[in-house]
Amino acid sequence: MSVSEVIGIEEVNEVEYVYDPCCESPNNYISNGMISHNCCLWIDEIDKGLSGTQSSGSTDGGTNDRVVSTFLTWMQEKKKDVFVVATANEIEKIPTPFFRRFDEIFFVDFPNIDEREEIAAVLIRRYNRIASDFDLKKIAKASDGCSGSEIEKAIHVGLFEAFADSMRELTTKDVVNAFKTFTPQYKMRPAYFDTMTEVAHQRGFVFANKAPKMKPQKVQKEENAIGMILDEN
Repeated sequence: MSVSEVIGIEEVNEVEYVYDPCCESPNNYISNGMISHNCCLWIDEIDKGLSGTQSSGSTDGGTNDRVVSTFLTWMQEKKKDVFVVATANEIEKIPTPFFRRFDEIFFVDFPNIDEREEIAAVLIRRYNRIASDFDLKKIAKASDGCSGSEIEKAIHVGLFEAFADSMRELTTKDVVNAFKTFTPQYKMRPAYFDTMTEVAHQRGFVFANKAPKMKPQKVQKEENAIGMILDEN
């Protein structure tokens, strides 16, 4: 096989080396199913895996602490260009040294009414319905304080209700009524989420959606920037 020939990833096991035009280093190949060039590492809900770090010495003999230390060392000294992205819900559970390994932090707040309308349209289409057949503004208003996943939950509940009622089609009323069957997480812990939003604003995090208007306050900034995504959804 010539170096100018490119094949798909599904064919990797059939050859020993595969030329990749995106990489100009001497190790410009995929060998034995292993990609040797740039990649993206996505760590979802990293706070869940790091929640026991502070008590690691007394609960697991320091295993969790050693794993975190190894990962931090890898992030600092890795030879390959690996783009690391992590999401988190509870930032207070993440060890401070992790912050210095990331370049930027993005804060994803609860969607506003316009964003909820767009989310509802996307989710309705996902369930093979026509979004224009629904009153999206009414759904957005009924979903006040809801995250994207909670809006999807309401649509899901509405689908079940419509199916149980003579297997009819989903309507706006079904979705709106579904929001009355559960309490959004924001309304259960408003003080907690408001505090997270305020801290994100004070520390200068990049808001993925519209940043709230808050009074500026003087706070001590962390060294370097942070590179995680705070997701309340």
